[in-house]
Formats: sequence, structure tokens, C-alpha cells
Amino acid sequence: MADLDLLLPVFQRLRRQGVALGVDDYLVAVEAFLAERLDNLDDFPGLCRLLWAKSREDQQLFDQAMKELVPIPNYSPSARTTPQSQNQPPTPKTDTQLPQLPKTEKLTPETQLKLRSPSVQPFPRQTEPLAQTQSYQLIPRLPINRRDLAGVWRQLHRPQRGGVPELDLDATIHSICRTGLLLKPVLQPRRCNRAQLLVLVDCQSSMTPFAPLISAVIEGIKRGGLLPRTSFYYFHDCPEKFVYVHPHLTQVPLETVLDTAQGNSVLIISDAGSARGYYEKRRVAQTKAFIQNLSNYTYLYTW
Repeated sequence: MADLDLLLPVFQRLRRQGVALGVDDYLVAVEAFLAERLDNLDDFPGLCRLLWAKSREDQQLFDQAMKELVPIPNYSPSARTTPQSQNQPPTPKTDTQLPQLPKTEKLTPETQLKLRSPSVQPFPRQTEPLAQTQSYQLIPRLPINRRDLAGVWRQLHRPQRGGVPELDLDATIHSICRTGLLLKPVLQPRRCNRAQLLVLVDCQSSMTPFAPLISAVIEGIKRGGLLPRTSFYYFHDCPEKFVYVHPHLTQVPLETVLDTAQGNSVLIISDAGSARGYYEKRRVAQTKAFIQNLSNYTYLYTW
């Protein structure tokens, strides 16, 4: 019987590439393999392709993974078809005759001219399929996995001392080495991660195509453990007098929001007007004024 361990690397690569697969999908493939009792590994890729690849993009990723990870000679994804298509007899290549028109009692000369006109002749049947010169990506795939994105946000640290004083062992040993005596233990508060994040999101007009990326960034922040210390606000084009807790709802003065970000990290998600393709003086002046205002509260900001 074929080795089932060859199935796992393909499954893991598809998950890393963003294909919506879970543990249940892997177990279904294993159960289907055992139920069919396939002794030939050449019949197995078609079964996995049918279970896992739900779209044309997923099928391309599956075929590439099978060619690189599974040593199956003469593997051709085009030859893997569904059981219904295998049972159907091949269509004959002989030219089929057109059905004759029903006889009428009498045809007028105008009708005869229309029937003899070359414009009503059937087009020649095209036997070869058109070659696909372009492939379209219909399912959004991020350049980084959502799990890795959450791990990136876990690296946001701002250690500060706070809380109840505790014994600082390193500082105590350093004091003994410097003086030669244990005068008193060194007590200091423990360092804790005090990082706070303010996220300002541009959510209209030219930023609409980036909605999947923005939602992935917000999800990564939440999964990274920064949700209790993170604030999200929305704006249009450039933050001016007000920002919004939700898009178009519950406006909050910008100065009030920046007061909470005093000395903390600020992330601005916006195209900064680059979708226009040219510089607009009004937009440049607004952006410059906002950055100057933001720099009065913190220097830990990125656009």
C-alpha cells in the first residue's frame, strides 16, 4: 500500500499558501484513501485534488506541490478527471450532419435566398481548446501568513519598570563585586511590557481594494495579544479635526486621541494619496501638518 506520509508535506504547503484546509480535510483524505484501498499511488493525487482544490487557483497550487514534493513519475494533472468524466465514452471526431429542415408546403423565393445565403452557414467546429495565456488570482492571498503576521506583532515591546519592588539579583551581585561587601540587597520593580499601539486606518475611496489586507493586519494585532493595549480609529484621506471609532460613526476629536498616544507607538494605514498619480498641494499640506502635530506627542510612528 502507498505510503500515507507523502500526503502530509503537500497538505502543509497548501495551508502555508493560504488554502482553506483544516484537520478534518486531512482526515477525510486519509479515510477516503483507506476506503478505496488504492494500492497504486498514481491514483491517489486525483483523489486529493478533488477533495482539497475547490478553485482553479487551488488546483494550480496543488499540482505544483505534487510535482515538487511527491515522487510520482509521469504525473499529469490534466489526466486526473472525475469518475463521471472517465465513464463517459469519447466523443467521435467524425463530422456530424446537420439536421434537415422540415418540409414546408411552399417556399417563397425570398425564403430560398435566405437559406442559400452564406451568412447562415454554420461555423466550423473548433476541436482544440484555446490556450490560456493569463491566469487570474480570484482569491486574495496575502504576502505573509496570518499566523506569521500575529507573531510579528508579539515582538512589539516597550519594557518599563513598575509594580512592587523585587530583588534584582544581577544588580545585587554587581554591587558586591564593586564594594566587596553585601551592604544591602538591590530592590527594583520588575520590567514589564508597557507597549501601547494606536492604529489609524484610512477606510474609503482608494483604500477599498486594500480591505482584505487591513482586516488581516487588525486580526494579527488581536491574535498577537495587543488587543487590550490597542486603539483603532478611522479617517478619510488624512486625519484632521476628528477621527471615528467605527467607519462614519462616533467621531472623536483628534487631539483627544493623540493625548492617549503620548510616547506610545502609532501606526497609520493609508496610501497617502498615491492612488491619484500626482501631487496635490492641499493633500500634501494636510499630511505635513498632521505629522508635525503627531511628532509633538510621540516619535514612534510609521505610515
